[in-house]
Amino acid sequence: MKKTTRIIAALMLVVMLCASLASCSRLSGKYSAEYAGTGVTLAFDGEDVKMSFTIAGTEIAALDATYEIEDDKITFDIANEEEVDNYVVKSIIEALESPSDFVKEKDYIKIGNTTYNKVEEK
Repeated sequence: MKKTTRIIAALMLVVMLCASLASCSRLSGKYSAEYAGTGVTLAFDGEDVKMSFTIAGTEIAALDATYEIEDDKITFDIANEEEVDNYVVKSIIEALESPSDFVKEKDYIKIGNTTYNKVEEK
């Protein structure tokens, strides 16, 4: 009986460890960056992300995407990018779709050279 209990406890520990490691590469919450009146908000939920682009406080594009974090790099796969006709947004999308250095801290994430501050907890 003791041996069975130990085996079950060890298996449960392994399952919990695997689940926590798998969730480490997923983000949740809303992050935002703004530069010279142009803003980007990334709302993460599991493997999905909703992107919102603003200029002078007005939303000019909203896109859906998925993302992958691997070896301290993040890559976005944007679903409806062909709908965008704004040059500034297209250049931001192009940068996000390329693998970029990725850093996650408590209150912000950094993608490439851009810091996105956490604005909302999921």
